[in-house]
This record gives sequence, structure tokens and C-alpha cells, in this order.
Amino acid sequence: MNMPSLRGIRNDLDRARTSLLATASAFPDAHWKSVPGPGAWSAAEVIAHLSIVERTVVAGARRIIGHPPRPVPLGRRFHIPVTLVRFRWRRVKSPLPLDSTLLAERDAMLAEIQRVRLETLSFLHESSGRDLAPYRWPHPFLGSLNLYQWFGFLSNHERRHTKQLQEIVNRFRK
Repeated sequence: MNMPSLRGIRNDLDRARTSLLATASAFPDAHWKSVPGPGAWSAAEVIAHLSIVERTVVAGARRIIGHPPRPVPLGRRFHIPVTLVRFRWRRVKSPLPLDSTLLAERDAMLAEIQRVRLETLSFLHESSGRDLAPYRWPHPFLGSLNLYQWFGFLSNHERRHTKQLQEIVNRFRK
């Protein structure tokens, strides 16, 4: 079996991050922590959420790769394609609680999310030459994902929230 390209995954993560940083960097400082409406997140909360999710994925990957992969029956490998995550047609509540201690000024939060990405890239570098497909765990909404799919999820999840940041910018422009 051919292993998916970690280079392709890294490139996809880079493209998603470039777009996120461009949107977040242009965000007005005065509204960084402002909630645009009832039930909505501020830009700071979106970035904190992305940091939490990425840290959680990398920590999970590090944890499971330290043990032999568990066999998963074919029927339990079903999952919704991770590319669907990028679309904002359905709003879902994050299963990970938002940590308000992560909320800070824009530049500090963008520096922190970059540090989190360095941890991700470090894990991918350490995993070069290793087949990550047998290592899997369930996503709360998508089903059972292998590690390649989890890292694909991260780039699509980031694209989803980049759109959310743009929506927040547009609300404040009105």
C-alpha cells in the first residue's frame, strides 16, 4: 500500500495557515475580543479553539503512535470525508471546551497558534517514512480517522474557521 504524502499534508496545512493568518492579521484590533452577536464567537475565541483542537490532535497522535496500532474492523473504519469540514453549512458545537485563559491580544495569539503549528510539523517530520494509516481513533462527528485523515482534518477545520473569521469581519463592517 502506498502511504499518503506527508509533504502534501504539510503543503495543505501551510496553505490553510497562510489564509488564516492573512484574515486574522487584517482583523481590526478594536474588535479582536468582541463577540459579533448572540451565540457567536469572537475572533480571539476562534483562534483559541483552533489552537486547542490542533494541540489535541497532535497529543492524540503522539499518544497512539507510541503503541502498536490496534486492528479496527473494516465496518468500524467508516468516516465522513474530512474535506466536508471546510464548509460552514452546518454549525456544530465543539466537543472541546474553550479555555478562556488562552484569550489574549491578536499578535500574541497568532504567535501562539504558530508555535502550535511548529509542534504539528515536528510530529510530521518525526513520522517521515512511517505508515500512519493503521493508527486511528474516532472523531466525535466524522467517525474513525487514521492519522493522515486527522491531519487533513486540521487543514479543513482551519479553512472552515477562516471563513468564520471573515464572517465576523463582515459583521463588524456593517
